[in-house]
Amino acid sequence: MVAEKLGQKCRVLQVGETNNLAQRDWEPRLTALRREHPRAERLIRLNVSRSIREAEAGDIAAALL
Repeated sequence: MVAEKLGQKCRVLQVGETNNLAQRDWEPRLTALRREHPRAERLIRLNVSRSIREAEAGDIAAALL
């Protein structure tokens, strides 16, 4: 997930997932988002099973619609 902090709140800019942070496949998307949102930061959820990460990402994406 990528979000930017706005005062005391955060605005989610993008929801996604990766199975390997070291591959850095997320980096081009973050770079592109930072062009429009310079304070964008990736939020990482570690040590959580894939099924839980997928369910959480789906819930967050649905809430943004």
